Amino acid sequence: VQLADEPTVSVDDIEMNYKKTATLNTVIGVDEGVDYTVEYSSSDSSVVRVDENGNVYGAKRGSADITVTVTDEYGNTVSDTCNVTVKYSFWQWVIVILLFGWIWY
Repeated sequence: VQLADEPTVSVDDIEMNYKKTATLNTVIGVDEGVDYTVEYSSSDSSVVRVDENGNVYGAKRGSADITVTVTDEYGNTVSDTCNVTVKYSFWQWVIVILLFGWIWY
C-alpha cells in the first residue's frame, strides 16, 4: 500500500478595483489520479465575494481575506489565505467626489 502525499495549496494576494472581477491565482498540488475538492470562502462578503471557481468580485472598498481549502479523497485537508484589497480607480474617485457618487454609486 502506497500512501498519498498530502495536498498542497498556495494563493497570492491581489488588488482590484471596485465593481470589477478577478480570478485568484491558486496553485494546487495533489498526487496524480487523486480526486480532490476546492472550497473558497471570504472573511467579509460585503467587501469581496468569491465563487466556487476562485473568481472574486470587489463589492465595496476595503479588504478581506479569502481562504482556499483543498480536501483530497483520503480526507487530507490543507488551506491557504490571501488578502484581497478593493480600491477605487481614478474615474471611480471622480464619480464619488465630483458627481456625488457617494449617494448613488
